[in-house]
Amino acid sequence: MSGASRRGRAFLVTCAFVSFAAAAAGAEEFREPHPDERTVTGRCVSRVVTRRGTRVRCYYVVTDTEVYLIASTSRSYSTPEEYVGKELTVTGRGVALPDGRKYLYVTRLEDISVREDAPSWKGNVLVVVAGSRFSVAEYKAVKDALKKAGYKAVVASSAKTAVGMPEFRLKVDVLVTDVRHLKPYRGIVFCGGPGIMEYEGYPDASASARDRTSRLKRAAKTLLKRALEEGKLVGAASLAPAVVLAPAGVLKGRKVTGSAEGVRFWVFKRAGAKYTGSRAERDGNLVTARFEGMREFAKLLVKVLDENREAEADRQGGPP
Repeated sequence: MSGASRRGRAFLVTCAFVSFAAAAAGAEEFREPHPDERTVTGRCVSRVVTRRGTRVRCYYVVTDTEVYLIASTSRSYSTPEEYVGKELTVTGRGVALPDGRKYLYVTRLEDISVREDAPSWKGNVLVVVAGSRFSVAEYKAVKDALKKAGYKAVVASSAKTAVGMPEFRLKVDVLVTDVRHLKPYRGIVFCGGPGIMEYEGYPDASASARDRTSRLKRAAKTLLKRALEEGKLVGAASLAPAVVLAPAGVLKGRKVTGSAEGVRFWVFKRAGAKYTGSRAERDGNLVTARFEGMREFAKLLVKVLDENREAEADRQGGPP
């Protein structure tokens, strides 16, 4: 038997063991399994959690939109650590948990496959661009840095297809106003460009345009405050710190930079921010930058994300 087959069999045994144990220990926590099997592909991650007073290591497959619990074992039981960080394709029967998570009951050895050459995956980051005239250079600098470091940029915007400058069409993963919480993300980053003014509005705008701006402002304010309260990354470049962050009320007492020519300098002052004018600036989990500081900005974003992952792993007693 090959090493991969032995690992797959061990992983399957682990799943079966946990499925039986979970059913015996708390069957009331699970709803009836779906009659049809499903196949999901995503990254395997692990976390140590406390369930009913016992520390348990849980294994999940994380897709772009959902998280599936696929196995959990006690510390004394062998754990398939070699799967963590790898891309798995798993088929099984789905069971929904009361809190919205999903459990995948794996039934056959051949239902688990591993992509050995998949790069390490560390989590999703919500990257927000304007619906039109967003800065392509800023977006690509952020996306490329995240991808190189093992993070995935999930694109949010006010339109289902965003149009950048220079001419560039970008398919959007989710509308900003549809993002209700940041649980699936390790942070949120706003890219700039002239189009970011949609968060500020225009004096001669129509009633529908003003309503749209109002909804975008409320969504941004809610997400930014939650991100900082939850200790997650918040990033904004060029015009975004003044146009999005300052009105959201999240800059008081914080060091910040960004495009601040003319009247924008007073925007920072009214927000209680400590404007530094540097190319890129970090204040805790908050990272801001001028357009010319995008390289430094991207590096700081990754630095904050990695530090937060390490701190989370220390708290949970497992690998980041």
